[in-house]
Amino acid sequence: MLSRRDQAGAWPGARDPAAARFRAESSPAPRFPGIMPFPDSVPLGPQTIVVLPARVDLVLYQGDDFTLRVDVSDDQGYPYDLSGAVPESHIRERVEDAYLAGVFEATIADSVLFLHLTPVVSSGLPLQAVWDAQITRDAGARVTTLVAGTITLVPEVTR
Repeated sequence: MLSRRDQAGAWPGARDPAAARFRAESSPAPRFPGIMPFPDSVPLGPQTIVVLPARVDLVLYQGDDFTLRVDVSDDQGYPYDLSGAVPESHIRERVEDAYLAGVFEATIADSVLFLHLTPVVSSGLPLQAVWDAQITRDAGARVTTLVAGTITLVPEVTR
């Protein structure tokens, strides 16, 4: 039961006072199995669902070794089981290019995706590039792109 307010007038634990008031002033909707009640503030017209990979832009020093650790979790924040998943990560100068500018060495350990860029690969990359990393499961039937972004390389001096 919500009965106390903090100094700012919001309910304790509330992120936003408007949301706290909505919860406090709304009467609970009846619950039916399999039916999710919608609050009055949700429009009933067309909705947009956005399912995009996490955006990770990299600024790296050309010719250096680089490893990125990507912890994968479910929507509740628990580690996601990646056993049986096949990782892959490509780098291209432009998205539409047919040829690869480079490849991250991608490996999986439990719920963690590791992406390693070797010095040989990073020294041969263009100064501006795009990249992404995805996992394939169920013999190629399910593909999920986890992260994507740009790569900006600072030119190396010592070669």
